[in-house]
Amino acid sequence: MNDMIAIYALVALLSVPLGIYIAFALSTQTNRLDTLFGVIEKPIYRLAGVNSQHAMTWQVYALAILKLHVGLILLAWLVFMCQGLLPLNPDGIPGMPWDTALHTAVSFATNTNQQHYSGQAQLSHLSQTFAIVTLQFLTPATGLAVLVAIARTLLVAKPAKGLNGVGNYYHDLTRTVVRVMLPLAAVVALLLTWQGVPASYQAAHQVDMLDPQVEEVQSIPLGPVASMVAIKQLGTNGGGWYGPNSTVPLENPTPLANVIETASLTLIPVALLIAIALISGRRRLMMGIGTVMIAFSLFSTSVVVYSERMPNAALVELSQPGGEFGR
Repeated sequence: MNDMIAIYALVALLSVPLGIYIAFALSTQTNRLDTLFGVIEKPIYRLAGVNSQHAMTWQVYALAILKLHVGLILLAWLVFMCQGLLPLNPDGIPGMPWDTALHTAVSFATNTNQQHYSGQAQLSHLSQTFAIVTLQFLTPATGLAVLVAIARTLLVAKPAKGLNGVGNYYHDLTRTVVRVMLPLAAVVALLLTWQGVPASYQAAHQVDMLDPQVEEVQSIPLGPVASMVAIKQLGTNGGGWYGPNSTVPLENPTPLANVIETASLTLIPVALLIAIALISGRRRLMMGIGTVMIAFSLFSTSVVVYSERMPNAALVELSQPGGEFGR
């Protein structure tokens, strides 16, 4: 119960300043963050060959999203199939079958994040970081960029002066990744590394079994796990480094790590209520949506906590009377 209180308190404490920062970071008005992050963003625009100041209609905005994600699917598909020939594969994992590779690429590029594989056994370090983690950054960032575009054009009573169309997708996406996702993920990854989540490019460790009668060696797969778990939680993605995701102690080793990971899931969605209220000026609407979110969250959490504290009905028939134990 204490961890639930800690999670709610942490989200409530951080969501307001984060929401204010997101609204400021993604504003169409020039501000000090443009100078701070411009040294990173401008080279990205030049390298990509896009004009970030070109206003897009909603049709062009949607087409830009489609083109980028199709390209990401093809790139990730090739990486998954060819990972056996590529570097950063210390465990010698072979390439994926074409159909599993295609399913994985499409799933993560569409933010579905369905896993038909077990990450530690079927993906190399390169595939996990270059393909999976990249998609885990870009797909939630696309959703956030679209939300901001909707807020600044459809929800706001008086659109910003000089704003034509719905904005520029590449501009919105780059600022979302550079100004919001990357700094947050860096902080969460460092906290998880502090709590013991692996953060290396080493091969799997071979460990002798505790039972001296057993001569087998257990293989413990490692990798830059903390960086994936950070954006997996912050971007409300699925698909962890290990097959069972954060139920594995290596992904979620301590109660504090569990609080950090759970709070990370809800931090950005709650902060966006503040950000969209500031961007659009529709504060009462966002307050109403926030009230509904909190009500549903408290109700569902209460049901889960209550059910977890109740005896397991499946084990009732297995219990033995205590009176005969000492005889």
